[in-house]
Amino acid sequence: MVYRRIRSLIVEAVNDALQAIKVVGTSSARHLRSSWLYVPIGIMSMLAVCFGMRIFFSTVGISFPPSVACMIIFFILLLCCEALLGTHPTNAVVGLIKVPGDWALKWINIFFAPAFIMLPTSPPIAISEVMKIIAVFCESIQVLKE
Repeated sequence: MVYRRIRSLIVEAVNDALQAIKVVGTSSARHLRSSWLYVPIGIMSMLAVCFGMRIFFSTVGISFPPSVACMIIFFILLLCCEALLGTHPTNAVVGLIKVPGDWALKWINIFFAPAFIMLPTSPPIAISEVMKIIAVFCESIQVLKE
């Protein structure tokens, strides 16, 4: 008698667990697909493009950060897409990078941690470099005020 009761409780618990998994899977399928499919594929695509740009720059002999070059190229492509195709197709292109981009923005402090750790061991900045940084900052504030 006790064996049947324990068995029925186990079967009921397994059925409840399966129903819970089904409810969670159907109610949050979009979020799960986004988190476990779109983010890794998007981040790996961004890293692959930056790596390809790095290889290209090292082959050609250009000394420029590949991530900045990719950002500038993507910005120009978005401007061209907006001018040629309109807002709706451009929003679709932006939607492709929105999910992995939002994830990267959420964890950006982790990406900068190695640079901050190495900062005390880096050579001091020359006063001319500091003046250039201040000049660019002041100029950008003047541009934003206009």
